[in-house]
Amino acid sequence: MNPRRRALLLLTAFGLLLSGILLTSCMGPDWSGSASGSGELTLYLTGTTDGNLEPCNCPGQPRGGLSRRSTLLNTLRQASGRGVLLDAGDVTPIVSDPIIDSYMVRSYGLLGYDAIVPGDQEFDRGLSFLASMQQPGGLPLVACDVTAGGRPVAPPWRRIERQGWSVLVVGLLGPQTMMLSEPDIRAQLEVIDPAKAVAAALADAAQADRAAGRRAPDLIVLLAHMDPQEREPVLSTIHGVDLALISTEMSRPGQVEQIGGVPTVYAPPAGRQIAAITLKRRRDGRPQVVDVQLHPVEQTLPRERKLWELYQAYTFDERQRTLTLVDKVGKIDLVESERCAACHRTQYDWWLKHPHGHAWQTIVREQRTGDPNCMRCHTTGFGFKTGFVSIERTPGLQNVGCQDCHQIDLTTHVAAKPPKNVPRVDPSLCLGCHTIANSPDFDPDVYLPKATCPPGAPTTQPAYHR
Repeated sequence: MNPRRRALLLLTAFGLLLSGILLTSCMGPDWSGSASGSGELTLYLTGTTDGNLEPCNCPGQPRGGLSRRSTLLNTLRQASGRGVLLDAGDVTPIVSDPIIDSYMVRSYGLLGYDAIVPGDQEFDRGLSFLASMQQPGGLPLVACDVTAGGRPVAPPWRRIERQGWSVLVVGLLGPQTMMLSEPDIRAQLEVIDPAKAVAAALADAAQADRAAGRRAPDLIVLLAHMDPQEREPVLSTIHGVDLALISTEMSRPGQVEQIGGVPTVYAPPAGRQIAAITLKRRRDGRPQVVDVQLHPVEQTLPRERKLWELYQAYTFDERQRTLTLVDKVGKIDLVESERCAACHRTQYDWWLKHPHGHAWQTIVREQRTGDPNCMRCHTTGFGFKTGFVSIERTPGLQNVGCQDCHQIDLTTHVAAKPPKNVPRVDPSLCLGCHTIANSPDFDPDVYLPKATCPPGAPTTQPAYHR
């Protein structure tokens, strides 16, 4: 070989060797860049949301809110990879509320969680609620140690592939925590010894891996909802877990502690922060936490649109429930506004030109005509027995109609001798749709006069037929 060529090859080989040494030294003596579990993995952890869809409007810029949580998650994922999103339970409020419970489940579905351990507050709703949470397209619950009638209330584990890592998440509820559940609910449940339940879950997952020809997971996470007094006794009996992520400890969020010999991170409290937990793989093959950061859900964050629209729908349903309880809505037979034109032509013609009279066109332009979040405020009586269902089934009930505002039953109104006066609009009805969510500057004293029909006596009194 040409001596010059040989020297060039030796120099190139030496350069590659030197580069490898420098790269290894930069990574440090403890870290491996192997293909299995290579690179970093980020776990995002929340907990104890307690049904707080959005923060209150109190002074002091309170943190939290699911629409802003979504924005923050999207930002973090863009910077660090999609990661694995986990929640340590008590998603729903302490006191059961069907409307809030429903919207919390729908919101968490939009947030895209990978695994959620149900807390005692979820169990307080009963087994049917837990089942409904897991319907197709629902939430990915995990719980290995609670059964009902010999059957698990949720899958014991979930396998997640993310950022080149294979992550096994096992869900656990502490026995003392389950004692907080309502007695009638607790009587239907059997809580298995945590160590035996986790061991069985790990064995089941390993068997499933062998059957599918998958390699062993790179990281085994215990996602646990436990009472503070039982954490040490429970975790000291559990083996085969790389990391425990447990429900809120108010004074120690985001810290890594050794509890019962298991590296443990507490979920930040009250949904006001997101914990971002970064892991790397050591040379001995073990994953290790290298960083934990708490990211506050500040009010300065923009709201993610879908979650904010869902909150708007929640505020509508909540106000409609209140108005129903005080007999303000829900007691009338709804008909198309054109029926009112027979007697109130002046007012009807005015309505046709008003934004309420073509509210449906707004969601037509936005291509949202099948979205119940929008139909609530762009149709007549959506959600009520005689209200809007669809253009095909209830033609004429699109748009915000006369009865939406006046809440008058035409059968009673026309049959009266003489006809009853059309009642003035109660401003509280406006606030069902014009909420702080979508009309933050709405003032009934300012806007109600702009939505008030012009005066004019009825022109005739026809017989009314449905």
